Amino acid sequence: MKEIITSGIKRLIIDETITLNRQGAIGWIYKDCIWLHSKRFLYDLKKIDELPKDDEDIKELMFDFGLIVKNNNNRLLHRKEVITDECAIKLSLLCLPLRNVWRNPDDYPPQMKGITVRDIS
Repeated sequence: MKEIITSGIKRLIIDETITLNRQGAIGWIYKDCIWLHSKRFLYDLKKIDELPKDDEDIKELMFDFGLIVKNNNNRLLHRKEVITDECAIKLSLLCLPLRNVWRNPDDYPPQMKGITVRDIS
């Protein structure tokens, strides 16, 4: 199941269903993590037939496989402000360490320049 999830994430990124590091994106690469807008990301991930259709079930499954990390309050959703050269937006994000999705650091998507992701909770 972990391989189904990681393959699905990679495919969604390659197909640009999940957009990264630009205006209107649902995810940003920052400090060795992918920060993904929870609602939009889970909506796309649930389209994979083998996965549960409930958001909470998918988040728990991803946590159980070590794909996402909890915040300092022991919750899976991180309240963050994403600040770029173009805008600042407050969102509920999931944090996926890149090393948990890609085995080889050379395969990581590039980090966005001029971005900050900071706590607002």
